[in-house]
Amino acid sequence: MIPFKKNLFLYTLIGMTLVGCGSSDDNKETMQNSDNQAVVSEVSTDTSTDTSTDTSTDKSTDTSTDKSTDSSTETDNNAGQSSSSEQVELKVLSLLQNADIEKLDTEISIDVTDPSSLVQELILLVDGEEVQKLTQAPWIFDWENYFWANSPSLTLTVKAMTKDGKSYTLDDAITVNMSEKIAKLLKFNSVGGSALQDTNEAIIQVVAVNGAVSYEIEYTDTDGQSKQVNTTGVLATLPDLAIGNYSVRFRAFNSENRAGPWSDATEISILPPSLPAFSDPVFTKSKDGYQLVFEHTELGDDTVLNISLVNELSESISPSTKENHKIIFDGLKPGNFSWRASITNQYGHQSLWSSEKPLHLPKPLPPSMSSVKAEPLDGTFLVHFEWTSEDNATSYTAWIFNKKYRYFSYDTQSGTSLSKKMPAGEYTIVIQQVDTAGDTSGWSAPYDFSVGKFDIAIDIPEIRDANSPIPSVFQLNKNEFVIFTDNTKQNSNQFIKVNVVGEEVVNKSLELSDNQQLVKLITRYGKDLFAVGHTINAVNGHFSGLMVELDSNGDVISENTSSVLVDGTLNYRFIDVIETYEPVFGLGGIKTVKRVFVLGQFADSNNQFLAEIKDQKISNVVLIEPHEGSPFNVQYLAEEQAGGIAVATHVGSKLVVRLYNNDLQFKDEWISPDVISIDTLEGAVSLSNGIVVTGIDKTNMNVHYFELLNSDLTLITHMSEDYVFNTEFNNTMQIRSGFDIELFVDQGYGYLIGRNYSDLLVREEELQHYENIKVYSTPLYVGSSWNRDALFSVMWEMNSNQLRVQHAAR
Repeated sequence: MIPFKKNLFLYTLIGMTLVGCGSSDDNKETMQNSDNQAVVSEVSTDTSTDTSTDTSTDKSTDTSTDKSTDSSTETDNNAGQSSSSEQVELKVLSLLQNADIEKLDTEISIDVTDPSSLVQELILLVDGEEVQKLTQAPWIFDWENYFWANSPSLTLTVKAMTKDGKSYTLDDAITVNMSEKIAKLLKFNSVGGSALQDTNEAIIQVVAVNGAVSYEIEYTDTDGQSKQVNTTGVLATLPDLAIGNYSVRFRAFNSENRAGPWSDATEISILPPSLPAFSDPVFTKSKDGYQLVFEHTELGDDTVLNISLVNELSESISPSTKENHKIIFDGLKPGNFSWRASITNQYGHQSLWSSEKPLHLPKPLPPSMSSVKAEPLDGTFLVHFEWTSEDNATSYTAWIFNKKYRYFSYDTQSGTSLSKKMPAGEYTIVIQQVDTAGDTSGWSAPYDFSVGKFDIAIDIPEIRDANSPIPSVFQLNKNEFVIFTDNTKQNSNQFIKVNVVGEEVVNKSLELSDNQQLVKLITRYGKDLFAVGHTINAVNGHFSGLMVELDSNGDVISENTSSVLVDGTLNYRFIDVIETYEPVFGLGGIKTVKRVFVLGQFADSNNQFLAEIKDQKISNVVLIEPHEGSPFNVQYLAEEQAGGIAVATHVGSKLVVRLYNNDLQFKDEWISPDVISIDTLEGAVSLSNGIVVTGIDKTNMNVHYFELLNSDLTLITHMSEDYVFNTEFNNTMQIRSGFDIELFVDQGYGYLIGRNYSDLLVREEELQHYENIKVYSTPLYVGSSWNRDALFSVMWEMNSNQLRVQHAAR
């Protein structure tokens, strides 16, 4: 081989040439042109010189050059001169030093100068690793550089192998930069649709990568959990996907199991199943409570219905029965609930929940009142209640109370009726029921009712004027009242019996002769009725006292005309009667002796007398002496504590009260003070230990009350107040509690007013308003029922011939 002279190199700009001589690298020289291509050329005899030659010559003084020259000389001497046709030249035509690789594959073209056809193989090395071999022209490497793209830079070199076993390797390897754009060239052909539903898998197809023998597909859920699927083809199935969003990417592997970088990720979603339309549940009621059934028959066989049921405390309710298409809740109590529904398909994917819907399981319907009826019962009332309700009720609770909650009753029973003993009053009843499941209804609508309240008008066949007599009114027994009207020449006595529920039990005229008149009726001995009056002798016109016994229905039992001479005459009449109660002390204790006294008046002198009646006869008589020469015309009789009698009248400007014992012996007399000028006497009422007399003064502006000790008529106290009301004092002033007094008046409110006074006649400031008793005119009579829980009142109705009779609770 001809030795290379350093001053004979001809630099060419035709690429990079690799020259090898055997296996020795010491005999080749490499140069770089401006294009970074290494060139090796043959020896030239051209002696021309230029700047580059000079520069090269100057640089050839390098010690290494001298050593090379000496070595070449030695080699030439040993081997002899060689022809230039034996040289192998390799030129890299398509790749620059520090080139940026941005494709999946790179074509590397090698120009081989091989005059002797010695080259039998070219090898491409990447970072020293043999990658590809070529055994014949064209010498073009198709480098699948994707699989090396995980490294930011690589070193490439080419080695030529000759037939004689020699190799030629590039001294200066080519460095290339692997771009991130390579991975972005990986593409999905399809990902089965970006949004999948009613499936648990996705079919992925990638665009094939040259040189790839397999692919790895990675899918990651939103929680960061990743799974991989490997395939030798471009199709793969991602299995067992739950609902959610997934990030999918892939990479390829070559036959050397070298993997390239990951592709960019794409997104897929597994959607929940679509939510069908749900109908409202069906509920029924049994002894175990409510049963709630949710059912959707149109769902697929593998689809499951889900129901979430929550009570008003936000507590979740578990179903008692759960089938694919039906869910049952048993034993539910009434209340407010909410529910929502979803489905789960055959892949275990649950749909979104439906919107929350309210559900009300009602309490049992409350009963409804049908009727309330009352009947008298021993001074109270037996009230019958009836109601209707649902068929599945097992018990009822009735709550009865009055307006002021002074009375209430709480009764539980199984039937739909109730009978209750109750006093008079204004009441309200509400009822609730318990059904077979033990659920309690709400209370029924309040049902207001009255017991013992009535307001009736009774026609009185009489001609009345402003001075019409005041009727006798009293309570006959616990359940009945009697009204007895005085008679005049134009009218007969009217006997009226009314019970406490407002029924007119009796209303009739007494069958008396025209010359008979009765003026007062009382109960006698607690057994029968006793009336007094007079009869007129048709011949001489004389009066005779008349006594009539009646039964409780107003039928005459007997009539007796007094035949006893009083003060030597029979010409008198009875104008009032009273029953007294005399306490008698004996071995058996205190007994009460009832006695009856009448007030009589002589027809010729108008003087009066008192007499006791025994066995329908006068048994004892006392004349009532005039007062200071004026007749003592008794207006009111009052009972004395020990069974005697007090009589009261008005004389001049004085009130005069006289006291007689039970033997009609005169005891004491009281005369009102001179400083008080009294115009009228309005009443005399007995208390437990005293007598109260009432009168209106001359001005008609003040009413005076005098309380006298009933044993000797000592004045206890005196009180006066403005006379701003109307009433019939003697019949509307009642004992309230032994000593206290209640006076019932018309004070302009349109209803009855009660004025209360202490035992010392101190009036309470607060008035009692009885709005349930209407005022039609001046009250004639107001009295309490036997147990004091109700009031009975009698008034004339203005401009009519009717009595208004009312009964109502206090």
